[in-house]
Amino acid sequence: MSLEGLPAVASRANRGAEEARLAGRQVRYLTSLLFERDDVLFSLFLAHSEGDVLDAALRGGMPVDRISESLTDLCLSVVPGSPEVPAP
Repeated sequence: MSLEGLPAVASRANRGAEEARLAGRQVRYLTSLLFERDDVLFSLFLAHSEGDVLDAALRGGMPVDRISESLTDLCLSVVPGSPEVPAP
């Protein structure tokens, strides 16, 4: 993976999340982080469950090695232009 491939990853992840939402899943794609030196890519989703994230990733044709829950102090619901926070 290289920086040049990152837009394609974002497009696939976003498309997968949109398809998953249309199928009733509560998931939004946020962004992807590439650690080129380590050959590691993290794609961040906001979702109700790990299953919702997995569904979105698979619909987007993305390989999934692991899904990890993360915590943040950033309230995405108040950031202009941010996706809606899925209901629990």
